[in-house]
Amino acid sequence: HYDSLTGSLRLITIKPMAAPLNYSYPDSSNHSQDSVILNGEVSLLSPWR
Repeated sequence: HYDSLTGSLRLITIKPMAAPLNYSYPDSSNHSQDSVILNGEVSLLSPWR
């Protein structure tokens, strides 16, 4: 059970790191959109800003 859990976590961590490299270079608009979403999440997580 522990091995399968770490395996799924490994897939989750590796996938997002590999995907942006594939779609960010040909299309810069996707990268800027992601940064906007990240900024929105940060502001939501930081209500004191």
